[in-house]
Amino acid sequence: MSLSRFFFVLLSVSLLFLSACSSSEKVDVASLNQEYEQKQDAQDEQMTPTLYKELKANLKKQNLENRQLLIEMSNLRDKMIELEKMQDQPKPLKVNPVTKTPVYDPKTLYKIGYRAIKQKKFNEARNSFNTFLKEYPRHALADNALYWTGESYYAQKQYKRALHYFTRVQVEYPAGNKVPDSILKKGYAYYSLGRADEAKKELIDMLREYPQSSLRPLAEKMLQRVGSLH
Repeated sequence: MSLSRFFFVLLSVSLLFLSACSSSEKVDVASLNQEYEQKQDAQDEQMTPTLYKELKANLKKQNLENRQLLIEMSNLRDKMIELEKMQDQPKPLKVNPVTKTPVYDPKTLYKIGYRAIKQKKFNEARNSFNTFLKEYPRHALADNALYWTGESYYAQKQYKRALHYFTRVQVEYPAGNKVPDSILKKGYAYYSLGRADEAKKELIDMLREYPQSSLRPLAEKMLQRVGSLH
């Protein structure tokens, strides 16, 4: 064999050897990659339950929040519908409340009634005095309120009603300063009703029980008029 022939054979064998080695290295690298991917898949599979639980919990929380929001929106919608219904309903007719005398302090309430008497607003006066007597029956002006109630009826020629209140002054407030006035006005009322004997009796009682009263001249004058009826 010539020398050139020998080197040619040696070179061919070397190339074959290198080719074999190269193929072997490629197979090993592919195997390593496959093994790596399998390990990664295994790790992913091990992590999946934990991640799944976390994801499920988050989704549940989000669903609850969304559900609550839907409930609130539904409630808000119902309220808006109710308001719209209320606006569509006809407004009720305004009814004037029953007039009531406001409860003031006793002196103010008495003054309101007394001023109404002077202005000949007798119904208004009685409302004030009735409220006064209801709220302050033991007040020092209570007998006055009762007396002026009788006067309001006397002024309207309702003599029987007037007699009722004048008598109440005597019975309920016997020590009151309006008792002489009430007896005198009872005499007047009986006289106006044509009941002279009862009028005379009241006038005589007034003069006997209150001889120093400033009303004495009026009682004596009326007594003379009553006497002229006989």
